[in-house]
Amino acid sequence: MSQRNLGTRVANLGIVIAWMAVGCSSPSSDKGNTVPGYNGSFGGPGQAGASGSTTPGGNGTPGGNGTPGATSSTPGANVGGQPTSEGNPNVGGVSTQTPDGATPGGTTAMTPGMTGTTPPPPVNVGGAPADLNCGSFTIPAADVISDFSTATPVMYASTGPSGARGGTSWLSYSATPASDPISAGNAFAVDPAQSGPCNSGGSLHVSSPGNTGYGVGFGINFKPDTAAGNRDLYNAAADGVTGVGFFAQCKQEIESVFMKFSDDATEFEVDVPQCSFDGVAPLTRLCRQYGIKNAVLMSNGWTHYEIYFADSLLDTDATFAGTGLHSNALTAFQVQINSKANSQPNGFDCLVDDVHFLRNPAPATPPAGNVTTVAGHAIAPGGFYTEGNKIFDSAGNVHIFKGLARPSMEFDPAGQGITRDDVQRMWATGANVIRYSLSEGYWLSTHPQFNANYQAYVDRNVQWALQNDMAVILDLHWSGNPAAQQQMADRQALTFWQQVANKYKGDGRVIFEMYNEPHDIANGVWRNGDGTYAGMQQMYDTIRATGANNLVLAGGLDFANDLDSLLPAQQLTGVNIAYVTHPYRWKNPPSGYDAAAATFPIFATEFGDAAAGNDGAEGCGTAAYSNAIADFTRLGASWTSWAWVVAPERCAFPALLDKYDGTPTPPGAIVFAALKN
Repeated sequence: MSQRNLGTRVANLGIVIAWMAVGCSSPSSDKGNTVPGYNGSFGGPGQAGASGSTTPGGNGTPGGNGTPGATSSTPGANVGGQPTSEGNPNVGGVSTQTPDGATPGGTTAMTPGMTGTTPPPPVNVGGAPADLNCGSFTIPAADVISDFSTATPVMYASTGPSGARGGTSWLSYSATPASDPISAGNAFAVDPAQSGPCNSGGSLHVSSPGNTGYGVGFGINFKPDTAAGNRDLYNAAADGVTGVGFFAQCKQEIESVFMKFSDDATEFEVDVPQCSFDGVAPLTRLCRQYGIKNAVLMSNGWTHYEIYFADSLLDTDATFAGTGLHSNALTAFQVQINSKANSQPNGFDCLVDDVHFLRNPAPATPPAGNVTTVAGHAIAPGGFYTEGNKIFDSAGNVHIFKGLARPSMEFDPAGQGITRDDVQRMWATGANVIRYSLSEGYWLSTHPQFNANYQAYVDRNVQWALQNDMAVILDLHWSGNPAAQQQMADRQALTFWQQVANKYKGDGRVIFEMYNEPHDIANGVWRNGDGTYAGMQQMYDTIRATGANNLVLAGGLDFANDLDSLLPAQQLTGVNIAYVTHPYRWKNPPSGYDAAAATFPIFATEFGDAAAGNDGAEGCGTAAYSNAIADFTRLGASWTSWAWVVAPERCAFPALLDKYDGTPTPPGAIVFAALKN
């Protein structure tokens, strides 16, 4: 998914694609704490990061099955019963009138922070695809679906081989009437006074308090229904369509958005399309929704979002592996705002404009270099090697990694806020590497927490980084049963690394960090393992046995703070190994720091001010970051800063961001400046 914020270089985050009006999705994976992961789920620097629970909270219990209402194509009709589950949404069409004649809730007055333009004549009203001129850039052959220049938006006619489309209204849905955008007091109508940068003469204004534990959404069928409850199919592949794009701006940044498509597999396996995230009665059908989950809608002006079919993966809450989106048999496009937690509303107030098809292919990953031997050192293709206390690239040049840690895939299979555009924004800071935190529980098919789609989500994130010319660190962050931040990787880690190494041994741009922050085990167990734990040497040997010559990272004891034990007897036997330190403020400088850095390549994969959140919202201290970076520069060490996330309280550890559009906290500003140098 690619997107551009008009007037800026930094790409902004994308939106999700979903299945049509009576579709459903799981509650967001943000469970437990107000922002899950900050109180334990994001792990943390040893003892300081151990506050709170390391196990994410469980799912809420879905409501019962409400009485479904008949679908209507009449704009403005308030269709549907009083649903108590998301399988039976309160559905309605877009109109300048709200349901049942109620007074519109802010459908014409613009919310603070939003801007509009004087409506010119509509752009590209029907016919063959034409370029869409949108201020600072042009979208080629943008087959416009809806420009919201009329009160009842319809899809324009198509001259493609799949035949005409049209006459299809936008619909809304939610688990409760109060949170449905079409309900009185909310907004769900064309606002002719507000227009996006393409100057179409109107936009769709949608708002909802989001007071539901499930999704609140809106979307459009690609073709009119063949009969009530039966979607007609659109062959996007035959038309040369590769995805959907649109413009949007929101009053405030919105997290936990699921942008999704539905296809024939979704629709035809349910009677009146109804499904649930867990398959529990009365909705025993599982939702099969393809898209980009847990994305973010931006608030810093009109933002262009592009969602490619090739990037769309199955909803991670499904218990089966996805076979891929059927772009030759699509039914609908939908945007769903999920609740961040069952007890926390995730309301929104947004404008949407110029929804259009994409015809350019999704960006492709450049191949790894074909170099596998440099100065006598065997490397994974296009990768890295070590000699003395330095890391070298495939051209034989000394390489210093400077990048960002991107947590969340250890406790949410899809990750939170990770999209192609989120990765592009990380690249725009100057980062040359991203560290992803993983869980063996989701990865391993033998584990009780196995997710059949997890490996696809991990790989998609890897490819997004490689497409932006950044290396990737795959960090085994959580291990054990249930998977969590343990003292040391358990024995299942050997299978995990065997599978990961086999998958990525052909690309040396992928780096393996064997285990995050070992602690409270003997030196011998750290190195050689025992009946409970896998040792670093055992994991290393497992990786090399696959034929993988990728760079390997090994974290020291005491939560990666103790490098002293590496000297002289505990270092690993092998090649292309760097040692990991996590020099947090609350600790003393790592034991053996200078001595180890004089002997081995050192990589600080986490650092920062673990106590920053305790300083209050106005604390925002930066010394821990500037001092650590000065040490890395002095020692010639590589580093990734923890972490590229937003916290509920400004500067609360580990947030480097005020907003996901890339706006930094004061600590983040220090890190981003260092990435540019």
